[in-house]
Amino acid sequence: MAGIQLSVNWAVAQAAEALAASSNRAERDAGCSLRCCEAVGLDRLPEGKRETDTQGVRVALRFYCEADRATVGTARKEVALAIGQAMGLWRGAVQLDLKQLKDKTPQDKMEDLDQDNGTWLGLIRPYQRGGTGLRLDRYLTAEVLEALEAKSGNSAWRTLAKRPAEVRILLRRLRYRLGQDFGAEGAQLNYAFWTTATTERWASQENHLLNYLVHTLSHWSTVLEGGNADPASSLDVGYWGEVDTERDQLSLRQMTTKSGSTALDVVRGVLDHAGAQIHHGDPILVSSNTATNTTDPLLAFVSRLERVLYRPERLSGVDVLLIHRGGGVNPTPEDPRWTPTNVSDLRRREFLDLCLAVRDLGVEVVVALAHANVSVLDWDDRKEVHMPLGIFEATTPTAGAAWILQEHINTRRVDSGLIYSQSRAT
Repeated sequence: MAGIQLSVNWAVAQAAEALAASSNRAERDAGCSLRCCEAVGLDRLPEGKRETDTQGVRVALRFYCEADRATVGTARKEVALAIGQAMGLWRGAVQLDLKQLKDKTPQDKMEDLDQDNGTWLGLIRPYQRGGTGLRLDRYLTAEVLEALEAKSGNSAWRTLAKRPAEVRILLRRLRYRLGQDFGAEGAQLNYAFWTTATTERWASQENHLLNYLVHTLSHWSTVLEGGNADPASSLDVGYWGEVDTERDQLSLRQMTTKSGSTALDVVRGVLDHAGAQIHHGDPILVSSNTATNTTDPLLAFVSRLERVLYRPERLSGVDVLLIHRGGGVNPTPEDPRWTPTNVSDLRRREFLDLCLAVRDLGVEVVVALAHANVSVLDWDDRKEVHMPLGIFEATTPTAGAAWILQEHINTRRVDSGLIYSQSRAT
């Protein structure tokens, strides 16, 4: 039973992500709702009970929310097809059994699928989602931080209380869902979480333990309720589990030059592949001129960042700041006007410090000002020194936008041939 259960859940998860990436709104809605159900069984019906034009392979799905069940029901054929394709079956093989989970007592026994509305693998399930469809950083409230501060005898609690900006960035990137720990004493609440390789590297280099962050947050948040946390690294990062990525949009702002309308349009064109999953704030425009572009191309961006940080409330609610300009640093080393001092080490350091100040507001910063192998940040990957947590430098504005899609939305929306990361400082 357990092996079949896991296999069907995998197929349902694959179908959910395929549908969630559809251009059809009804299919996207069904994909999002499909993320929040349990596949409780797989069987094959006899001839007399099969739906027309199917092979009678019945997948039984149970929903915590009636609205989710109804949404999947409106796209029933498309959902059945997507699940069948994930299982490698004929186009018309699958039919669905859709019901809402209902309360049962521990004394209730496993019954036929037609009557089973409350048990899963023979155990009683909690009949609610693991949250309210939001990214985990939304639950790191002032009340939670105050409670952790009062209990700061634990080093992990101090990490959340003293370094909340870093923790918010990490939590924002985590996909999660409520599951069960099937121990000897029965089922206990358990959070499964998964994320990108970048998130894992950032956490590791700053000594953040992701499983402890999730566990501690779920313990102290009244919405999430208590539960252990285990990594589920094998799950596709395009699958967001409990998170409704259209309801809880990624809030993004761009900082670019006033004359960079072409680059702005190109970047927006890439980001629009995310649809309603990204909320675009007004761009922050930077003034520059030919003289400074030649002698000190970072000056205009340093000055603009300083002004923004003078009133940090301007970045309130922003998740990611994308700093970019078209054409790269001007001039580049191939230009006869170029000198090594037009992007000095001192200016790189100053610019990185300002990016870190933005990061310390809980805002992730993606920099795409340079081009090819010309970096504008003070780092050197030849010495295996990674960029700080929450900071990323891309090769071009297009690569920066695509990297945001890869990390925060779904890898299916990205051109896999792009090279995102800046290679080295020169």
